[in-house]
Amino acid sequence: MNENEKKLDSETNEPIPPSSGDQNYDANKSELVLGLVAPVGTDLTTFEDLIEAELAKYLYEVNIVKLSKFLESPDWVRVSGQQIDRSSQFLRYETLMTAGNNIRDKKGQSFLAQLGIYAIASDRELDEQGNAMPLKRKVHILHSLKHRKEIEILREVYGEGFFLIGLYSSRNDRIAFLKRKEISETDATSLILRDYDDNERFGQQTSKVFELSDVFINLRSDHQDQAREEIKRFLGLLFGYPFTTPSPDEHAMFLAYAASLRSGSLARQIGAVVATKSGDIVSTGTNDVPRFGGGQYWDGSDDARDFQRRFDANTSIRNGILTELLDRVADADSLLPADQKEQIKSASPEEKLALGKKIFKGTALFGLTEYMRDVHAEMEALLCCVRVGISVKGGTLYCTTFPCHNCAKHIVDAGIERVVYVEAYPKSKAVDLHSDSISIDGNVDKKVSFEPFIGIGPRRYFDLFSMSLGTGREKIRKDDDGNTTKWAESSSIPRLQMKHIAYLDREVRVTEEVQKLLKEP
Repeated sequence: MNENEKKLDSETNEPIPPSSGDQNYDANKSELVLGLVAPVGTDLTTFEDLIEAELAKYLYEVNIVKLSKFLESPDWVRVSGQQIDRSSQFLRYETLMTAGNNIRDKKGQSFLAQLGIYAIASDRELDEQGNAMPLKRKVHILHSLKHRKEIEILREVYGEGFFLIGLYSSRNDRIAFLKRKEISETDATSLILRDYDDNERFGQQTSKVFELSDVFINLRSDHQDQAREEIKRFLGLLFGYPFTTPSPDEHAMFLAYAASLRSGSLARQIGAVVATKSGDIVSTGTNDVPRFGGGQYWDGSDDARDFQRRFDANTSIRNGILTELLDRVADADSLLPADQKEQIKSASPEEKLALGKKIFKGTALFGLTEYMRDVHAEMEALLCCVRVGISVKGGTLYCTTFPCHNCAKHIVDAGIERVVYVEAYPKSKAVDLHSDSISIDGNVDKKVSFEPFIGIGPRRYFDLFSMSLGTGREKIRKDDDGNTTKWAESSSIPRLQMKHIAYLDREVRVTEEVQKLLKEP
């Protein structure tokens, strides 16, 4: 053991990891940045109160950065061109959404997050050389994030020290919250739909950001005690508590994401696993093309997936339907004026397709999936059980994405009792078509329960649960005598820390250390 490995942290008395470097590993300078993504109507104040109380046990202070406040300042009102209408809460929400869209249009899709970064940086003190200093024992909480580009810039700047927290709140709870602000149920529903996925190019996309979360917490109104425990558990993992292990849901969802990575689909990668009531994993599945003899293609000389054929069959056939519809309209006697009919008939195939996309974009036609060659991940997980003779009756299906309506009916028919998912899927008509047998409002007798995933997300599974394979400090569970190690919130520091110097600076410091060691006898 060399001298560096024997160095102990001044606060925890734990060994300093050799790879972290003394100047990067300072408990007093450890900062964290947490981003919140939550659908409109979620009670963020309750979450802030809960997490602030828990962070106080670690001697950490909280700095709340509300991105919507920037939209209300006179300087940014001039940029967005949208005055915030405070005559009613509904109009305030509406105009804030429009202002956010305008800002993203004019300044870039990540700009609101950049303003949050600017606000954090503005609070820093400078050292004698004029360099910004870390803020000691500080957690910055940014809310509410609404666009994927905002997450990208925050992860680029803060790296391992940034965590995105997805806050789940039921639709009924959100409508009730908005109604308490004197917003009608009709207007509340309108806000929820717009927030979920604004059709505008630079609109907010809560549904697409939510799936990127590192941890998912349930903020249902009847779930607050459990929410406190979920926050406490997450912070314990974040600050290196060594004895928390994955829940059955976390373990299964991690395997579902692992299964998704073998998909060669041209569209997206989706994974699924089936588990028994006791949590045993009995099958996995991904979305990919079936092969003779059962199962799906792997890499090899006989691989005949879509990327080998160089086109997506579903898109190709859908495009054919688009042009066929236009031709039928042009041939009809009284649907269009003669000049427009002639314009369609004389158009090239490319022009006709472009026109069809313009006319029918947003319709159910663009949600067609039955012409794709892939077997869906959920179906493959079920079929895998069929091939080996395992019953799935009474089991749980974990899927990275909410099942489509076609898979949903087979899930019900197979006897699955519970479905857990991360990513929403707006095209799915599962609940509309099968409301008699599917519930999304919790456990309902004689219905399959479709539930959002709650827990540590697959993105940070290794970082938070692995003793040594993830990023960050090694977890030590016992001392040299075989006794469990002691751990206390007040003396703990984050397992994953932001490096307050750039990689080029770190290279210089390592080089200087190597040169110093080479000169030693």
